[in-house]
Amino acid sequence: MGALGAFLCVWPGYIIDHYGTAVATVYGLFLVNLGFGSILFLSASGSASPAVVQWLYFLEECGSAALFMTVFCLSIPAFPQEMAGMVGGVISGSYGVSSLIWQAVAHRFGFLGAGTFLDDTDLQGFLSTLLVSINAAGIVLSILVRRSKQPPKRRRTLRSMSNLASALSVSSFFVHVDLVDETPKGKPLLPIVPAKAEKLRDIVYNLDFFVILSLWGLVSSQFTAFFGYLSNVPAAFVNLQPAASYGAVAFNLNTIARVGIGMLNDILYRRFGRDAIVLALLVIHCAFIAFFGMYCWEAEQGNGAAPASFMYGGELIGVMAYAATSPIVSAHLKSSFVERRVGLVLGALLSFMGGMNLFFTKFFGPEPPRGLASPSPDDFLRPWASAAVCAISTLPVTVLWAVRTVRLGRRRPQLLAMVAVDSDSDGDGSPVA
Repeated sequence: MGALGAFLCVWPGYIIDHYGTAVATVYGLFLVNLGFGSILFLSASGSASPAVVQWLYFLEECGSAALFMTVFCLSIPAFPQEMAGMVGGVISGSYGVSSLIWQAVAHRFGFLGAGTFLDDTDLQGFLSTLLVSINAAGIVLSILVRRSKQPPKRRRTLRSMSNLASALSVSSFFVHVDLVDETPKGKPLLPIVPAKAEKLRDIVYNLDFFVILSLWGLVSSQFTAFFGYLSNVPAAFVNLQPAASYGAVAFNLNTIARVGIGMLNDILYRRFGRDAIVLALLVIHCAFIAFFGMYCWEAEQGNGAAPASFMYGGELIGVMAYAATSPIVSAHLKSSFVERRVGLVLGALLSFMGGMNLFFTKFFGPEPPRGLASPSPDDFLRPWASAAVCAISTLPVTVLWAVRTVRLGRRRPQLLAMVAVDSDSDGDGSPVA
């Protein structure tokens, strides 16, 4: 139930886009306090039903998802495009860091003892500390929301835009006219910017949306499922012992690499523009294919067919690709969609990702254990094969988007010249608004 609540993000995205991040912050804090607060009350009374606790945890995770999206939608517009990757890496990487911090806090203050969970865990003390910290952070977030700059509401579109789009053979490239700056003579300026989908119809029927829907929603979601059974993999492959080191590599690398990858993409963006995002998404997609292909081969060959370095190398490729998705997708969202639609786009992506994660875990997950027998390599062939097929079948979407984006970038000077001629159609040297 918690996983389901964490990925129901369309409604929080709608709230962010239509009512602002301040309302979304209040909404998220309300659900978190309702969920954890009720669990705290039931644990103190000793009358907690497992089914009720599950639904309360579901509400808490819905609130946590709303707070995550609020932070994301508040941070991305506050920084220029050249820093979008780093910002996305910091936000997503902080999730892994926060789990380490709370584990340390739980052990430091005695919330988690050395015994069993029911006998030696101070659940009430832990939840009380957690709620106080979350509400303190929520107050800080509310202050930042009130001081943040709101997205512009008014846009005008150049009258000849349909002709320009037809001339370029693309339907998702628009020229917007901001109602802010003026020349010394009082004539409005015409800043030329890449297409940013604004209407819901333009978002749904847009390659910019489909590429991250397929890569992040379909392919990356199966690597999220891989983290769910990661601890069982070393038991099936003797060359991965000790098991603790295999899991530590995946977790630590996934947490640490996000910021570095985001910063690297920002550096490349300053040098190559949007082509840096194109290259990054292509590399990520191919890396996922390589990872699932290598692990499928190992599972098919049997235990110990390849050295440990082969499995660790595949793990390195897969984790780096997974860590790169959040910062690169952050940069892609900022460059492709208007600010007041990012919440809905992000909510749809996370919801689709969660649904696919549950679907593939349910129908293509590892084979269940047979009695007391240890897992075997054959148990993991089904999830890795389905993920490899999914990654290969969606690669044409990424390639098609990459070709279109690169071609559009190469023809940008032509568009600028056409706009210059069309905007001076009245002959007085002033642009047409």
